[in-house]
Amino acid sequence: MAGAGLKGANLRVFQSGSQHIDVRTLRSGVLSDLYKETQAALQARDQAPRKVEGERDALQGDLERFKDIPAELHALYPQVNDVLISRGAAWDSANGILQSDVLVLNVRSISGLRSADRRRIEQWLTMRSGTVHVRVIVEDH
Repeated sequence: MAGAGLKGANLRVFQSGSQHIDVRTLRSGVLSDLYKETQAALQARDQAPRKVEGERDALQGDLERFKDIPAELHALYPQVNDVLISRGAAWDSANGILQSDVLVLNVRSISGLRSADRRRIEQWLTMRSGTVHVRVIVEDH
């Protein structure tokens, strides 16, 4: 108590009512709490595979929606010879914004693409994919 600035203080604890503890009620409460916690843990465990299945289905849907994009892009720009499509998050240091759902198109081209072509590809991909946030990365090969 001296450490708390109460030097010389006495602490007396009084328990009102009976000194008898009802063990049955205490045990029943503990078992009830344990049952509830176990049920919650089982429910969380059962939901985890559903979440993974949902993510897998979303990925399959993306693959199906985007499967023709490389061939279409190659038809528009024959110099494009390698395409990688992915989803990601983009952070902008100037604004501190994190865009959590960005469609990323990595393009390799034999003879390079002008910046105007890259902008047109971004516009085309935005319209084609129905995605608001699109990022096109061009690598000369």
